[in-house]
Amino acid sequence: MSRVFITCPKTTKTLLTPFEDSPGELQKHWDKHATIKCPHCGETHSFVVREAFVAGVLSDQGLSSRGISDLIKELEPKATKAKPALSSTKAKSRSERTKR
Repeated sequence: MSRVFITCPKTTKTLLTPFEDSPGELQKHWDKHATIKCPHCGETHSFVVREAFVAGVLSDQGLSSRGISDLIKELEPKATKAKPALSSTKAKSRSERTKR
């Protein structure tokens, strides 16, 4: 099995985490928030195992490894700002008022 990795935000170098990408290990640690001391920049990086795993899969497929939250925002349907149409009863009452 291979291991889950993250990318150092300062150096963009790969940093291996202690988590394996086997189904059992992923299931056990999926929602875990973890920190790791980076050997590249010396800082401590925080990550969520599921986000690191998904970013790794995307990277392996030649896709962007942008933040998962950015990807989710991009995929969510855009909210429309159109005003709702008047219901037929409201339209009728308006036309009746104008006739008077």
